Amino acid sequence: MQLYDHDEPDYSIDFFLEDDETEGVAIVYPGITEETIQLHVEIGDQNNINPTNRYTSIMDVDEVKMLITNISVGDYQRLEGPHFESEFSHGARLGHNRMRMSLNIPNGNVGNWNLTHMQPFAYAGTNAPNGSFPRDDYYFADFVTRIHRDDDPTEANTPTRIADTPDMARYNDGVYQIKAVVTDVRGNEHEGPKNADDELEPIEFT
Repeated sequence: MQLYDHDEPDYSIDFFLEDDETEGVAIVYPGITEETIQLHVEIGDQNNINPTNRYTSIMDVDEVKMLITNISVGDYQRLEGPHFESEFSHGARLGHNRMRMSLNIPNGNVGNWNLTHMQPFAYAGTNAPNGSFPRDDYYFADFVTRIHRDDDPTEANTPTRIADTPDMARYNDGVYQIKAVVTDVRGNEHEGPKNADDELEPIEFT
């Protein structure tokens, strides 16, 4: 699809709680355990499509990143947990490697509220509850708000370093915004969430 000319999809990009209906991010005090952030990436204008799993646009996502910023700082960075960074890739572009994406749907190695991975719904009716959805979900189950700023995710077998004071935490006390950047197979970037005026409106939390 990188080399084949096709219409650019209109993606809807948003964060949801575990009920799949409430927008937002859930943070649990005191922030010493791994919490989950769920992102929906959906092809727009696909209501009442028949047959199911067939859409009027192509789901051509290659890469997904969840980005966070302390609004007093202003620079967005990838979320970093004790084990992973919040980056997913199909390896669908030349020179790109697959990263935290489902390779084989029947093997069960897909993302859920407790596993950092992708959950494929588009084109996968057997894996989607109550029929198909024109979307894929991405789970980052590795968000520890009080993680020490010097915790090294490459040291997989060591305990997560927890900050004793807020100023030593990777995510110090403050107001944060989170957004996602979706890159398609041709390198076009799509940001979300957006408001009704199609303007970027990141999720904000304290």
